[in-house]
Amino acid sequence: MPLSLTRPMIAVAVWLALCATATAQVYPTRTVKVIIPLGPGGGGDVFTRAFADELQKAWGQPVVVENRPGGGLNIGARACAESPPDGYTICVLSSEPIIYNQFLFKSLPFDPDKDFRADHRSVFQYVGAGRCELSQG
Repeated sequence: MPLSLTRPMIAVAVWLALCATATAQVYPTRTVKVIIPLGPGGGGDVFTRAFADELQKAWGQPVVVENRPGGGLNIGARACAESPPDGYTICVLSSEPIIYNQFLFKSLPFDPDKDFRADHRSVFQYVGAGRCELSQG
């Protein structure tokens, strides 16, 4: 490769590396809350707490599980919908509050179409839904 092309290519590579480093964000930098719309002690709660423990080990940040039972799972779903979209709230929801409850209740305290973003990578019967809009631009 001619020397005249090598310097600009190196300069572009260095510039890209510096830009990537400057825009990289470390996540999480504070406590992460996991909301589950079920009471403590049940299978969903046990699964969620085990999941939270693994996240805490992996991230090195506290992960707190908050049980919000009642209202046909709508109380917990509402807490999720009202959480800030900063990526620090993880909602462990089944399909009832997001899909079925709009047909079972006259009104919901949240909009199932606009307030949640499903995580298609989830496993088991629970849908990981969250207010995770981390993009800055």
